[in-house]
Amino acid sequence: MYSIITRLLKLKQVKNDLVTYNKTFNELLADLNQPGTPSEILKKVINALYIIGLDKEQFKDILTPIYGKEDWVERDVLSKELSLYCTQCSVTKFNR
Repeated sequence: MYSIITRLLKLKQVKNDLVTYNKTFNELLADLNQPGTPSEILKKVINALYIIGLDKEQFKDILTPIYGKEDWVERDVLSKELSLYCTQCSVTKFNR
């Protein structure tokens, strides 16, 4: 489901091709309408928005494995892991 959400959030109309944009948007939306409560889907959209907004280069070691998973880490858990990662990186740089 996360790959669908990510593709939907990143989808952009190219030039004047509204037909392709509408077709792709509707296909992704149909795929997104899988069983699940609206709050479950919203939670996954929020997780996807959080992950999409992160600096891909800074966190590539952490994010790359996540992208390949069916279920992504929840935003609050990932946020804590990334904060710990940044703290460890800062300590390592300071000790050099």
